[in-house]
Amino acid sequence: SAFENVELAKELRAHLAAAPPPSQDCLELNRTLVDAAYPMLLWKRQFHPCGTDDMGRDVLIRVLQGGRVSLTVGLLAALFSALLGTLIGALAGYFGGWTDTILMRVTDAMLSLPILALMILLAGIDFKKLGLESLAHSPLGSIVKLLFVVIFFEWMGVARLVRGSVLSLRERDF
Repeated sequence: SAFENVELAKELRAHLAAAPPPSQDCLELNRTLVDAAYPMLLWKRQFHPCGTDDMGRDVLIRVLQGGRVSLTVGLLAALFSALLGTLIGALAGYFGGWTDTILMRVTDAMLSLPILALMILLAGIDFKKLGLESLAHSPLGSIVKLLFVVIFFEWMGVARLVRGSVLSLRERDF
């Protein structure tokens, strides 16, 4: 609004007036910098796509900052689940025979487990009892535990898809 523009200009002038008297060259440089920076300062002050909270903080930035851990866990879990599933599926499809049978029966057994109950059970693992003292006292301990639990239950679908693709490719004539 116009009132905010006037207030911002007053703030800039007051800040410049409080400084010791500059030389003429420095004064001209300050005026040039203020003229160049004014649109950026005004844009930064007025552009809040999701609004601000009671203290004037940008809500979008706060949501993005808070989502860093969630996004990191989600991306790492997806990446490692895909890698584990690809490895198991490719081994089962490529070698076939007993390897395929054993790996796919383990995959089927994992798919038949009640995931929610086991996730809750695995989330209660105590790193101290496993001899991992450094993770037990680390703030990353709960994140590592969450990653392990999600990866442990999400690789099976990828393994079945990759196995099917490898079996299909193995039977083709090239």
